[in-house]
Amino acid sequence: MKKTLITVILMGAMLAACGKEEEVKDTPAAREREPKVEKEEPTPVEEPEDPAEPAEPEPAAESDVKYIPLTLDNNYNAVYDKDEEYKIRFEGSYDEPVLNCDDYYALKYSLSELGSELKEYVDQASTDYMEYAYEDDAFEDDWSYYYYRNSDTLISRADTKAVCLCVSWDDFAGGVHPNYYYKTYCFDTQSGKKLKLEDVIDTSKQPEMLELIEKKALEENDGLEDMLLNDLGDVLQEEADLGQLSFNLDRKGLTFYFSPYEIAAYAAGGTVVTIGYDEIPGLIKDEYKQLPADYFTEVGCTDYSDIRTLADGRTVAFDMDYDAEAGQTVHVKLDGTDYSFEDYGYYSTFYLAEKNGKNYAYRETQRDNDYVDVTVYDLNGKEPKEISYTGASFTDGTFNPDCMTMRSRGELLSTYSMVNDYRIKDDGSLEVINDYYLIKTWDGEWVVTMKQDFEAEARDSFEDQMTYTMFLSKGDRMAFYATDNETYVDFMTDNGSFVRIYVDSSDYPQQVNGIDIEELFDGIMFAG
Repeated sequence: MKKTLITVILMGAMLAACGKEEEVKDTPAAREREPKVEKEEPTPVEEPEDPAEPAEPEPAAESDVKYIPLTLDNNYNAVYDKDEEYKIRFEGSYDEPVLNCDDYYALKYSLSELGSELKEYVDQASTDYMEYAYEDDAFEDDWSYYYYRNSDTLISRADTKAVCLCVSWDDFAGGVHPNYYYKTYCFDTQSGKKLKLEDVIDTSKQPEMLELIEKKALEENDGLEDMLLNDLGDVLQEEADLGQLSFNLDRKGLTFYFSPYEIAAYAAGGTVVTIGYDEIPGLIKDEYKQLPADYFTEVGCTDYSDIRTLADGRTVAFDMDYDAEAGQTVHVKLDGTDYSFEDYGYYSTFYLAEKNGKNYAYRETQRDNDYVDVTVYDLNGKEPKEISYTGASFTDGTFNPDCMTMRSRGELLSTYSMVNDYRIKDDGSLEVINDYYLIKTWDGEWVVTMKQDFEAEARDSFEDQMTYTMFLSKGDRMAFYATDNETYVDFMTDNGSFVRIYVDSSDYPQQVNGIDIEELFDGIMFAG
């Protein structure tokens, strides 16, 4: 999934760098928290009123395999030009996997080592690339030109059996085009051991597996055969012998990733092949075939060729028609019949979820002014129905239908991105879990400075219920931390305390205790 860096976040990154010489910053963008996930009782299944409607599926039997609370902490760093303010010379980013529980200590250690490895890889590029970045004449002609090493991490699985990640790297240090490549990581949850392919499959079935990978790669990727660098069967056999096949266990089965230049020319792009869990009987060990009953998975920017099977055996596929004037038409093909929904926007990404034996689709759409929202479709009747709308977008790493992080736009005291945890209710709609949103910044803390003395409500820690009055002096600095997106913003002071500022947003400009916010704070910034 591609990250959506909205305009205000980029503005915030530039402000953080204002007036500083070349330096590298590395700051986790999202703070950790233990989500307050409440167990939701399943809604009783009722008989359908319309005899033409298909019968509701029985709720799935509870699986012994459970999700574990794995999240991705987005890290961003940048090197700015020594002479030109705001001009970036190098950009780097990576997603640090964070296990938010006290169990699975060995796995926690393995994930911590992986996070350090990813950080080192980005930091090394920032050092190496800057050695010759100032000799590249392209920087002079193009303000938007810069070197980068960015990654996008997909959590393929994170449950009590296995944790599997796919990291897609995008790398550019001059030249004709950037390079991109895959790196996969599979861990046994209980032992924390990094899994090799022979740990996951019956090796006696490997010849059959390699044949099927070759067959699927050629059938599912038009023109691949003409761009192969060598005989595909020979390459697959060699990589298998050397233990170099990049694989992951995900919702669909055993997935293999091939980077550009690995099996074919750059123009062929990356190649991804999935072998279903039961496509080759006995190939994948039973231990790793077990999955949680409910799920949430990304389908992507898709077309009718990507067909998924629902809990009741019916099939679903998605497609989009774009028109510059009329907007976009959303197509949901349910069990072979096309249903269309009119909408507007620039592009959409689709997701599927199963909750208590019922299926729902989610369409994330990019709107004007960098707004992104999610529309929910109920797929359990004879026809798909658009049932709800949420003004937020899914973040990388989303996979657990009972706790998924979503990003939205906040407008109290400034414009910023904020995150909260959501869950899928039994009717498929999305429900916010926590009563506050964490304010997300990318390039260091976003700090405001007091322009005058002020008294505010304060707490020693963010979760502390005991409050007291704190006297803020002119010149005191505070960093944005959290908000309820309606009445208050929480700031963290330089001494680690938390100050709550109540905001009246009924008129413009916003006010605090009858004072215009621009008269009270320096550093306030709203998107145009």
